[in-house]
Amino acid sequence: MRPARPWTQTTASWPITATPAEVYAALICGDRLRQWFSEYAHVDAKVGGDFRFWGRFTPGSPGRADVAQQISVLAPNERIEFTWRLLGVDSTVLLLIASHEAGTILTVEQRLNDTLGMDREREFVDDFWRLSFANLMMHLGGLSALTRPDFSDPDPVVAHTILIEAPRAVVFAVLTQPDFINQWSGSTRAAVEVNAGTYRLGWQYEHEGRQVTGGPTSILAIKHNEYLELDWPDWRGDASVTGQRIGFTLTDAGSATNVAFTHRGFSRATDISDYGYGWIHFLSEIRRVSTEALG
Repeated sequence: MRPARPWTQTTASWPITATPAEVYAALICGDRLRQWFSEYAHVDAKVGGDFRFWGRFTPGSPGRADVAQQISVLAPNERIEFTWRLLGVDSTVLLLIASHEAGTILTVEQRLNDTLGMDREREFVDDFWRLSFANLMMHLGGLSALTRPDFSDPDPVVAHTILIEAPRAVVFAVLTQPDFINQWSGSTRAAVEVNAGTYRLGWQYEHEGRQVTGGPTSILAIKHNEYLELDWPDWRGDASVTGQRIGFTLTDAGSATNVAFTHRGFSRATDISDYGYGWIHFLSEIRRVSTEALG
């Protein structure tokens, strides 16, 4: 008898500032899914109905003829379960919607009945849902800065541009001086030595039993009042994940400053995870601290 295949399970939960009904509506409508989740989607909202999604924003970039996701459980405003053949491996995805003081807790549980045959496969699935939930949050919040990477793109990038009503010299100081960095990064231990090429946010946290020192360690490139590029180690503390970097380019926009931000060097599109959403937050904080610095 052939032995049973191993099962891989990934579970993640997110608080969302929207009602369970609003979250459910964004999950069960094909037109809505195309706005935040996939390039194409078709949903027949009934047990046994289609829950198909495909295109560039889906792992493997499948075509319509390659997908056959189907709803197996449906409880309006509470639960959606569907089948998904992910990269050739059958799986079941369960989406649980529950009321929460902030609005809704959305939990995803994905069970795969075989391995995906890749390194860090559990992180691959986890990061896909982190990315998707972050986009759902932005969609429900009326934000347009979604991060939906092209899974056929060999060089996925997170890119944002913001305008800050402060001179370049002020914004550059906010990016490089520890007292300012602490104000926008949520740290109290930022440390920068430009001559030594070191840059640390001072983040310390635990992830799955591993003590992690998060954030950048080194200055890769710097030009006073013009640009700053830093390395970006894996947020989970996995030393095998290398090559990520972040950059800030500052240009004049009258009396204000235009800041073009990039986070690149991802080995695969799902590694973008929820960085797109996270960097919107930190860039907003950099703008706040920069304008407050003017007095």
